Amino acid sequence: MSWGAFLGAGTRVADFAGLAKRWESDGVEHLWTGEVAGIDAVTAAAVMASSTTSARVGLVWNAYLRSVALSAMSLGALADLAPARLDVALGVSSPMLVEGWHGVPFERPVDRMVGLLTGLRSAFAGERLANGFRLDLPPEIAPRLILASTGPRMLREAGPLADGVMVNWCTADDLSRIPGVPDDPAAISGLLYVCPTTDAHEARAAARKLMGGYLSAPGYAALQRLVGRGAALAEYWRLVAAGDRRGAASAIPDETIDELVAHGSPATCRARIAEWERRGMIPLVVVVGPPEYQSRLSRLDAVPTPDRWTD
Repeated sequence: MSWGAFLGAGTRVADFAGLAKRWESDGVEHLWTGEVAGIDAVTAAAVMASSTTSARVGLVWNAYLRSVALSAMSLGALADLAPARLDVALGVSSPMLVEGWHGVPFERPVDRMVGLLTGLRSAFAGERLANGFRLDLPPEIAPRLILASTGPRMLREAGPLADGVMVNWCTADDLSRIPGVPDDPAAISGLLYVCPTTDAHEARAAARKLMGGYLSAPGYAALQRLVGRGAALAEYWRLVAAGDRRGAASAIPDETIDELVAHGSPATCRARIAEWERRGMIPLVVVVGPPEYQSRLSRLDAVPTPDRWTD
């Protein structure tokens, strides 16, 4: 497989090792995790790294929640656990999460990202930072540092410091409308949301629940306007601003959900993954729906791809 998958949502950390091993044996080449309000990314990535031998291990890293020094220590240790196969996607998340949940001022995100990227590069090279910090045990092989952003200014100023870019909540066709995305398709990783069921009502309900909490974040809202979905999501944003989040999620049009979340038969979902692969980019599948749906991913690379889901 040339695509990867995210572990985490609805999965207990005790189950991570078995799931990572199974996906690696199924041929998934990139295993990713992140953190929102469940397992922290360091613990999850450490379990994945120690449970696998060949798959690349990736984690999404919030630029605000840890200092450059602590980031270097944690990511350096993970890089030693998974030599030459650790990827780190650095993002700034949203004011609600950073400031509202963690009490960290959401200020100057581009400067924050540039400082983190340059600081990590120096720390992994064994250099002393301006504040006096030096990493005692720089990793033998530094991780790949990927910029998780679609913001034009962020891509312009921080993009050249990264090894690639991760995009979220967009289609492969949207990328041509985003200034600053790398010219090399191999440097682009794209999150692709997949609800592996042929029940369209169930799939859209699960997608609305997820999308309702994401698309109001400033960065994702700006992206949807940039790529041309502003009119379709205007009512959603109006209801969010009025405090009616349940009504807002219901206002997300079916057509927008179908653009951003793949659902249907295994063959239909596999075709959506192939849209990214044909362009030379790496699609990273995020399963939408109940945790048991994660076991269905292995069927997406069967030859030929089946037309129905069987558990």
